[in-house]
Amino acid sequence: MSSILIIDDSSIVCKHLEKQFNREGIDVLFGYSALEALDVIKSYEPSLIILDLCLPDIHGITFLETIRKSNNMIPVYILTASDNPSEILECMKLGASGVYKKDDLSNNQAFIKVVVEYLAQPI
Repeated sequence: MSSILIIDDSSIVCKHLEKQFNREGIDVLFGYSALEALDVIKSYEPSLIILDLCLPDIHGITFLETIRKSNNMIPVYILTASDNPSEILECMKLGASGVYKKDDLSNNQAFIKVVVEYLAQPI
C-alpha cells in the first residue's frame, strides 16, 4: 500500500489532507518539522512526500536539498502559500515533482488527483 509523508507544521492542513487521502486508500504519515520528517523517512520509507516550505526548524528548500544529497529520489510535491518565483524555481531545480498553492484547502481536488494518479502509476 502506498503511503504519503506530509511535512507541514499545521495540524489543520495535515488532518484535512489525511482525510482526503484516506478516502483514496492511501496511508498518511506526518512530520510537523523537518527533523521529525527525516526520522519518519528513515523508519517508514514513504512512497511520496508533500512538503511545505515554511517549517519551524529549517526551510523546506533546505530540507529538499538534504534529502537529495543523500541520494533519496523520493517524489516530492511542494504545497505552499508562497508565490515567490525564485523559491518555486529552486524547488524544481532540486527535483520537486510539482509545486502547488495552498490557497484554499477546501478546493484542492486537482492537487489530490495529481498525487493519487502519480501513486497509481506502475513502478
